[in-house]
Amino acid sequence: MSERSSIPGNGAGGGQTAAGDACAPARGDESVLVLAPTGSDALRAGEALAGAGMAARPCAGIEDVCRAVASGGAGAILIAREALTPPALDRLVSALAEQPPWSDLPLLVLTGGGGRFARAGESQTRALDALGGATFLERPLRTATLVRAVRAALAARRRQYEIRDYLRERERAAAERAALLEVQRAFLRDVLSSVTAGKLRLCDSDAQLPALLPSPEGPMVLRDDTVRRVRQRAEAAARDLGFGTDRRNDLVTATGEAAMNAVRHAGGGTALVGASETEGAGVVQVWIEDRGRGIDVARLPRATLEPGFSYAGTLGHGFWFMLNTADRLYLMTGPSGTTVVIEVERDARQTGWFSSP
Repeated sequence: MSERSSIPGNGAGGGQTAAGDACAPARGDESVLVLAPTGSDALRAGEALAGAGMAARPCAGIEDVCRAVASGGAGAILIAREALTPPALDRLVSALAEQPPWSDLPLLVLTGGGGRFARAGESQTRALDALGGATFLERPLRTATLVRAVRAALAARRRQYEIRDYLRERERAAAERAALLEVQRAFLRDVLSSVTAGKLRLCDSDAQLPALLPSPEGPMVLRDDTVRRVRQRAEAAARDLGFGTDRRNDLVTATGEAAMNAVRHAGGGTALVGASETEGAGVVQVWIEDRGRGIDVARLPRATLEPGFSYAGTLGHGFWFMLNTADRLYLMTGPSGTTVVIEVERDARQTGWFSSP
C-alpha cells in the first residue's frame, strides 16, 4: 500500500479476509482491534498498520471487540461506522463503560464520505458522543493520516498502561504493608497478653471485644466536665453488686484514667457502664470510645507497659494504672479511634505483676 493510497468507502472483497482471523492475538497490549464488516477497509488498514510497524487484530464482529476490551488486551479500536448498528453500538458503549478506572481505550471511527455519517441518526450520534474519546476519520483516508492517528492513540494508551502499572505496584506495596502490620499486631497481641498474665487483650475488630453487659443508664458523652460522672456511675454499679472498698477503688481508678486519656488525647468520646451478676460472680464493665488518631502500633508496648512513657496522643501513665487495677483490659486502636473496655470482678485477686513505678 503506497503512501498516496487511501482507505476507501464501502466496497467489496477484503473485509472477508480480515474477518477470517477473528481477533487473533498480535503484539498483546498494543495491538489495534479492527472491525470493518464490509468492504476492504479491514484488509487495507491492517496492511497500512503493518507497514508502519504496528499490529492489527481483525475482528469478525462486535462481540469479538467487546471480549478483547474486557480482557484489556488491546491498544486501540479502529471500527467502520457501518459496523455500529444500534445494537452493536449499545454493546460497545456498555463494554467501554466497564473498563477499569485507569483505562480509556482509544476508539477511532471510520466515517463515510459525503455526509453519510451525519445522516446516521441523532440517537447514534448521541451514543457515539457518550464514548467521549472517540476520534472520527472520514473516508477516503490517506494512509499517512491513518498511521498518525493510530500512533497517537497508542501513545495515549501507553500512558494509561504506565498509570495501570503504577497503581498495581502501589496496591502490591499496600498489601505487603498490611500483611506485615498484621504479623506485627499478632506478635504484639501474644506478647502483651503473656507479659500481663492475660490482662491486656489487643483486639483487631469489634468481634474480639467482649459482649456488652446490661447498662440501665445507657451511654453518655465524655468531656472534661463529665469524667467525674463516669467514675460515679462505675462506683455505683460496683456498690450495687457488693464490691468491697478496694475493688471499688480499683474500678474507679481504671475508669478515671481511661476517661481522661480519651478527653486529653482525642478531645472526648463516649462512655458506657454496664454490670452483671452471673452465678455468684459480679462484674462491672466500662467502655470508653473516642475518635482520635489511635496509638501507633510500633509504640504500643511502651505506651501500655512502661510507666510514665508518653508522646503526643499516647496514654502515658494512664494505661499503666489501668493494667494494675483492672482484671481485664481490651484495647482496639487505629486511625479511626480507640476503644478501651475495662472489666473488674467483685472477688478477683490481683496478680501484682507490675512493681511500683
